Amino acid sequence: MLKNVRLHIFKDEEKQAQIEKYTAELIDRQYKKNLFAFRQFIPSLIANIQKINNDNISIICNKNGQFNLVDYGIGRTLYGLDPEAEISKQYLVNSTHSIFVDLKQCDETNPAEVETNESLEGSLANTFSYQHFIQRSALPETIDTLVVLGVGLGFHIVELIKKHSITNLVIYEPEAQYFKCSVFCSKWNDVLAEANDKGTRLFFQLEKDGRNIVSDIEELRQHFDIGGFYLYKHYNSPIFDTIEKKCIQGGWARLKSTGITSYKLRSPTEYVPPWTQSIQLENYQDPSAEAQGRLKSNLAAFKKYFPDIFNSFSHYEPQTWLPVEDSNGEINLVKKDSLVSWYGESPKQECALNFDSFSDQPNKDGLILGYKGKKLKKYIHYQFVNKTESLLKQVEQDEGQLPDTLKSMILFGVGVGYQIERLFNNHDVEKLFVCEPNKDFFYASLFAIKWDEILSGIDEKEGRLYINIGDDGTNLFKDLLNQFYSIGPYILANTYFYQSYYNSALVSAIAQLREQLQVVISMGEYFDHARYGISHTTEALKRGFPLLRNKPAQYLSFENKEVPVFIVGNGPSLDSAIETILEYRENAIVVSCGTALSALYKHDITPDFHAEIEQNRSTFDWCSRVDDFNYLKQINLISVNGIHPDTCDLFNDVYIAFKDGESSTVSALEVLGRANYEELRFAFPTVSNLAINLFSKIGMDQIYLFGVDLGFYDKTKHHSKESSYYVNGKEVYDYEASNNTSIVVPGNFRATVFTKYEFKLSKTIIEQSLAQNGLTCFNCSDGAKIAGATPLPLDMVLISASSSQRDAALDVIKNNAFQPIEKPDEYPSLFNARFDVDALKDELSIFMEKVKVPFSSNDEADEFIKVQKEMIFESYQMKKSLLFYLLYGTINYANAVFSKLSSTTDSLTALDEARLQWLDTLEKVSISYIGDASAFDTTSSCVFLRESVFIKAWITSGDKTFSLDIEETDKKLVETIDSALSLAKTPKSSECDAYHIHFRRKVTALDSLLSNIGSEINSLVGTFSLVEESVVTRLFELKSKVSIYIWYSPNALDIPSFEAGDRPFVHTAKQHFVPGFLCNQEDVFMFLPKYEFTNSSALQKQRYLAPLLESLSWVEEYIEYARYIAIPRKGVLASSLACDNIGNRGKVCRGNIQIDSLLLEDANETRVKNMISDINA
Repeated sequence: MLKNVRLHIFKDEEKQAQIEKYTAELIDRQYKKNLFAFRQFIPSLIANIQKINNDNISIICNKNGQFNLVDYGIGRTLYGLDPEAEISKQYLVNSTHSIFVDLKQCDETNPAEVETNESLEGSLANTFSYQHFIQRSALPETIDTLVVLGVGLGFHIVELIKKHSITNLVIYEPEAQYFKCSVFCSKWNDVLAEANDKGTRLFFQLEKDGRNIVSDIEELRQHFDIGGFYLYKHYNSPIFDTIEKKCIQGGWARLKSTGITSYKLRSPTEYVPPWTQSIQLENYQDPSAEAQGRLKSNLAAFKKYFPDIFNSFSHYEPQTWLPVEDSNGEINLVKKDSLVSWYGESPKQECALNFDSFSDQPNKDGLILGYKGKKLKKYIHYQFVNKTESLLKQVEQDEGQLPDTLKSMILFGVGVGYQIERLFNNHDVEKLFVCEPNKDFFYASLFAIKWDEILSGIDEKEGRLYINIGDDGTNLFKDLLNQFYSIGPYILANTYFYQSYYNSALVSAIAQLREQLQVVISMGEYFDHARYGISHTTEALKRGFPLLRNKPAQYLSFENKEVPVFIVGNGPSLDSAIETILEYRENAIVVSCGTALSALYKHDITPDFHAEIEQNRSTFDWCSRVDDFNYLKQINLISVNGIHPDTCDLFNDVYIAFKDGESSTVSALEVLGRANYEELRFAFPTVSNLAINLFSKIGMDQIYLFGVDLGFYDKTKHHSKESSYYVNGKEVYDYEASNNTSIVVPGNFRATVFTKYEFKLSKTIIEQSLAQNGLTCFNCSDGAKIAGATPLPLDMVLISASSSQRDAALDVIKNNAFQPIEKPDEYPSLFNARFDVDALKDELSIFMEKVKVPFSSNDEADEFIKVQKEMIFESYQMKKSLLFYLLYGTINYANAVFSKLSSTTDSLTALDEARLQWLDTLEKVSISYIGDASAFDTTSSCVFLRESVFIKAWITSGDKTFSLDIEETDKKLVETIDSALSLAKTPKSSECDAYHIHFRRKVTALDSLLSNIGSEINSLVGTFSLVEESVVTRLFELKSKVSIYIWYSPNALDIPSFEAGDRPFVHTAKQHFVPGFLCNQEDVFMFLPKYEFTNSSALQKQRYLAPLLESLSWVEEYIEYARYIAIPRKGVLASSLACDNIGNRGKVCRGNIQIDSLLLEDANETRVKNMISDINA
């Protein structure tokens, strides 16, 4: 049990280094001696020894100067704290009760009866294994044949050779690294010399796990007269355990008849650690009268507090592990079939050491609260996250001991429970969540510890206890999440995770649980997501988009459902699947998912549906980059209710499904009612999840997955090469740098593939979705394995549906499975009547008044957290406003920050700074939402690539002429404009639109310039310098066709000043804006690109941009786009420019220009290097 490597080595690195330095010399000497001995006695092994690499398993020297084996991959040792004593004790027990396998006499015991005996009700003494155990004789001094299962460190072999005369010694060691380690530290030189003296024949079966033991022994019998053999199992493994069990229960006859095959645990409860300490079973008994009394008292307490647990355990019979008691009254666990014990000689001491080790270096996973992406950085929520993240880093504490008061702890693994008593004796625990997958273990704890006192103590202190018994991790996250949401998920920021024992069968489940709990807050819904989801949903319903009906499968016939659905993702394997999709295009419903659309377009495949899941506007950018708006208009869009209205405009018809749990869904169904509409539970996090969930709900029986890889074997090939992630075969951006792609999962057609967390979660959700539906799913993708989907190579795909069947199914899906709401025009007024904006304004004001009060103690901060939680739920119950729907997630984040700060530092400075940041955030929320509740999201992705599509469309439409007046030295500007304008067609008429581009470092004599250009020509006048306010305002009033482009750079580029953060990067990029500004010149008076600094403070930015802002003090309204801001011409409404002519959607801003509107995100180190390199080129 005590196998965590931290328990074995000194915490003081210097002490550990000293002991390792000393033992290194011993290891070197012993290795040389052993090699010499093997070369002398078994030279054939030398090559084997030397080729073994210790990749993940090695020797460590523990605090006591003893050798142990450690697997650095999992951070666990093979043996316990005293390997030498433990191995000696094992030899004592095994030699006292040895296992002999008689090769000449068949054991007539019926195997079926043996299995039944193990299941008999009763005590340890009644088990077949124990009855066999007490009948075993001692290991004789002279042994004909001994089979040893496992070498490990090899110390037991030294003992066996020394104390016995063995004729044939067969040694199995499946783990070559163990054997190599034993050569470093065990005295093989003595073993080989003494074996030679005694005439012992040694048969090393390296990298063999014993499954061929029958053929190996039979082969030995052909050469030597062997009547039987003794079996000595050194450590546990599934194959070793099976060999031992069959030898005990059925003898050689059974072993020969059934053989040894690969073995998998039927349940995590059957797991046995590789090394278990040997105990003398003769000294153990069933739980005593005192322990039985403890059981009775505990059950009475559970009957009072947890009646379900009482009902489960009042007449419980252990299935695999039996509770036993030693002479000291300590409860241990013994496995019925093999008699291995879970603990060593003192379970109480082991539990104490285990807990003390955790207490000394506690594990608090905390929460992943930050946001590492760039796309949504402008969201109010993420601005708050960014500011508070720096606060949290400032107060991060060094690894310290477990505090006296624990706000929250998850305890995974009860065992017999002694560590729980120690926990409550030494700490005040406010909230404890106990998870024990093994019912037998929990049952044993009822004999061992005083649960009755623990339960009554928690009740008296008004604490909280949650107990989950028997769950192998399948439903644990869902159950725990329900618990945390009932308290407030922010408590996870102060939740310790204590895993009291290790079970390899549960490693994946525990790791997944911890991953999921860490992202509860960061992956939850927050203000910006909720507000845009609600406004987009309102717009979709107002437009009358058909909604997925409740139980839509009832509207399809059997024949409709038999039509296969091809769900096409953008994984790298899509490239090889194109031919298959083309072959059966007319016989299946084809659904493109997200960025797969561009790959299908390049192969002339028009899907029946295109699916999108993201509600931000980046979907508009990705779809536009297909560069064929007529193609998009041939496709129907399917999505969830938060889909961006601009994305909807690109497609033919739009079909919507409500996404379960979203604020936009819950609030809309408060108005519409839930009875008539389906809510998709598994439509996240990727668009493939949406498509699979939706078509399984519709009732389609056959789904084929193409390019739904959710992983990749080559990190540079993460999506289809034909998709928008690549241009001319090169990545648009460094995908690996932006995503953690180091996670390894099982592959569909290969052993493993790489993936990222989002894809891993997507895989899990798809598996849950498939498990709830009786459909057949074929995974034709060369990516991650998906449980519930059958791997199907592309050459095995065979579709029998006809094109007429497909057409009929499509018609029924579009017309019967979906339906619009009645009177869609009236929906917005119904929604606004249900959720009053004035009520929201009032509630926000009250909220902000509470936040304005400074904290005078940490306790006040804790109380403030409770008040915020109570206020948000009170708003929900009042049912007057959208406060709960808009702010629930963001308030949970704020509470998590306050909770973490309160528990981490006694200083109120950080807490008060967080409070002020929170107040600022709430004020921004109030101004932003109350000012324009129906605003749409303005997020952009790969802006330049999308703009290029629109610029090309504008330049090639109609008759246009262009003239240029640019300094000859500005070669890049000339090249860029010439390249863009080369697309223009030769005018067919003299009556065409004329455009003039004038760019100078400084614009002087503006009046004469304008007279030379002419008032009827659309003119774009660009300059690096400021233009006098009097001239600009006069020009503004004239309503001429001149537009001004200010690329403010008062001095020549100074790279050191840029790197120091004093000035932005204003040089070569100016030309990229010109074509786009030409497209919008008709309605825009002034264009102002945003500025990119690096390592720059707010003061540095203010200092540089202050003159520009001062010269623009006359501006009363403007539109902020992703890369620039626009000031409309006089008489042009700013709201009419919400979308420009190159695909940008902007935010209308009232009042003077704010500095934040002029700033891009600061350039990182890699970006700076690229920019400077571009200049030098």
